[in-house]
Amino acid sequence: MRESEVNQALMEPRLSNGVSNKALGLCWGPAAFIAVLSSTASIFYAAIPIVIAAVLHAALAWAYKKDHNIFLVYIQYARMGKRYHPDSRENLPATYERPAKFGRGVRM
Repeated sequence: MRESEVNQALMEPRLSNGVSNKALGLCWGPAAFIAVLSSTASIFYAAIPIVIAAVLHAALAWAYKKDHNIFLVYIQYARMGKRYHPDSRENLPATYERPAKFGRGVRM
């Protein structure tokens, strides 16, 4: 049995301003690049990508607030969706079978 308490804050993913670092870079990186490129024309044109990135950041923060791992789940489902076998009695191809002596034939 566990003797010490589990700190839930240590089990949650690390977020920057409510968004993961990867999503933060995908949101603000291109917006900053476009803002710098368009700043030579006018400051108004440079503000447009910043406003769009701020709205996108707010939407991402809302999605991460609902579930921290929501995008990881979506990515995993997108990768494994075609490999999922809902029938527990179906025989799997040899490439998806467990190794011998490690629960071969037992479904997860």
